[in-house]
Amino acid sequence: MVNKNRLCQLSWNGIPDKYRSDTWKILSGYLPANSSRRSTTLKRKRQEYSTLSEKCCLALSSLDSDTLRQIQVDLPRTAPSVAL
Repeated sequence: MVNKNRLCQLSWNGIPDKYRSDTWKILSGYLPANSSRRSTTLKRKRQEYSTLSEKCCLALSSLDSDTLRQIQVDLPRTAPSVAL
């Protein structure tokens, strides 16, 4: 079990690269502080993301052509790393 308050204090001056990803996942509430629950939680969150992605794709496919065209124009300009 990770003490989130202590982890936050230790993180104040920087986090070593090898711990940074997990540290921010725990501090942001994405992963639980209890290490025995992390695997189950991560599996559930990945499934939630997959479901949400599918819903978004379905929603995009039902947009009218003018709206979809505008999204295709704006997305590369505003978020070039996001594929459509």
